[in-house]
Amino acid sequence: MSEDSRTVQELLVGLAEQDEILGAIAVSAEGLVMGSAGVEEDDADMLGALGASLVGVAERTMRRLGSSTGARSVSVGTGEGTVQIWARDDVALILLTEPAAATAMAAVAEDTLSSILGEPPRNGPANDRLARGMFASACARLDRRVRGDGR
Repeated sequence: MSEDSRTVQELLVGLAEQDEILGAIAVSAEGLVMGSAGVEEDDADMLGALGASLVGVAERTMRRLGSSTGARSVSVGTGEGTVQIWARDDVALILLTEPAAATAMAAVAEDTLSSILGEPPRNGPANDRLARGMFASACARLDRRVRGDGR
């Protein structure tokens, strides 16, 4: 396993340790799994292909409707939980979650994508405000890991 994939794996394991997050998967634009946590390998492969497909369809639809940026997130929910997908560049993050605050989840997902892509977190202090309560500790741990002084 390369150092990059270990870093991705560590980020995903950290996310999956949160009570509200049942599983986390990072995939390429083609749906190839880069890492997963809290999800069986066969399920990760299936969800990776599903996630890449949903993001691709949403992006094509948005472009057809005149949006220059395309879709960045797709959610499919039931009363029991949600599959939430965020995409940036050639990477998508798929979170299987309990029904939870979508805004806080989006902030955590955006910062995780930034970490996977080797970028600084985008949300910074805003992430702390959005994630107050059930996601505050997850955001703080993620931020420490991104800065390199994580525990």
